Amino acid sequence: MPRIEKDQISKVSKKTETVEDECITSNEHFELLISDKYKLLKPIPVQVHRYPDSVVVIDSPELNLYAQGDTEYLARMSFSEILIEQLDFLSKQEKSKLGRALQIQLVMLGDILVKTPANFGAL
Repeated sequence: MPRIEKDQISKVSKKTETVEDECITSNEHFELLISDKYKLLKPIPVQVHRYPDSVVVIDSPELNLYAQGDTEYLARMSFSEILIEQLDFLSKQEKSKLGRALQIQLVMLGDILVKTPANFGAL
């Protein structure tokens, strides 16, 4: 896995920021996938929820996926891993046995993640 420094974890484009019950939520774009296996084709719109107890949640309502961590760095690393694990899991399933929501999620993940050339034969 490539080494990523904390100051490199994200390229953020904040659109809005709201405060609800001490949680600060901002709409951002997830743009850096931490993987040797896949690369990100386009930014993923996400909501970043920062709670006062230092928990950070990265949520993609469109993909129906989220991750959390004690820091934003850890939450983004976790979100990166979840994207890859979900695509790998769904890709191994018989498509006709997946429910409609998972079929849609598989297509959406396939539209934003692509295997790196060294990993085309793997899966």
